[in-house]
Amino acid sequence: MSTKCIIPVILCCTLCYSSDQAWFRLTGFSSNGRYALWETGGVHDGSGFPWISMEVLDLTDGRQAAEFSQVWEDSECSDPDFTIADSAGKELCLAFDIQRGNWQEPIVYYPVTDLSHGGDTTSFCLETYSPEYNSGELKLVVSSEQGKACAGYPDWFPPPAHLTVELGNEEKFFVLFSEETLSEKYSLFYSYELAGIWRNPFNSSSLLILLHGKTPGFEGSNGRYRAVTALLPEEI
Repeated sequence: MSTKCIIPVILCCTLCYSSDQAWFRLTGFSSNGRYALWETGGVHDGSGFPWISMEVLDLTDGRQAAEFSQVWEDSECSDPDFTIADSAGKELCLAFDIQRGNWQEPIVYYPVTDLSHGGDTTSFCLETYSPEYNSGELKLVVSSEQGKACAGYPDWFPPPAHLTVELGNEEKFFVLFSEETLSEKYSLFYSYELAGIWRNPFNSSSLLILLHGKTPGFEGSNGRYRAVTALLPEEI
């Protein structure tokens, strides 16, 4: 499979393409368990410009450690040189000691082709010991609050959303991720649904949570991805 990357190229005031759906790939984790690299990309429907983007996340605090993004415009889009992205991906893996494909199977995963999933809530366990016994049921809830739209945001779409992710059991829920202000990178995301959960193979208390997102397009919603990280509460 060819290398592809993350960081959707989003300009707040320049919505120059119609609706489209991005793809996603988790590249891998660093051997010290601190970093993860994930990738996304697609073709801007309307302009037809291919794009790919990648992001290294610091799993200890959820911050972006590095990124790469590329859009092939005009004459380039008919024969894009993907070796640029291939090289960038290799450099990021080398810089952060990330091994491709060293992730375990996701705890839960809902691709865009899965039409049965409700979207904002899922129940799972971290470990299974037998068909009858497991580590205990956990529930993860994705929610969002209406935020303030930037200048030029199309008013025929819902306002952009502040993301919150919570995890809990029968006794208590904990906030794993919450944003008070919209980051520039995700300032157009107005809807979120759960896409998947991966456990860090080198740090069992660390999770990578993937979300389906929607952003405005000329002819409908654009499908995008966002990844956030979280540490399991000690009480869980």
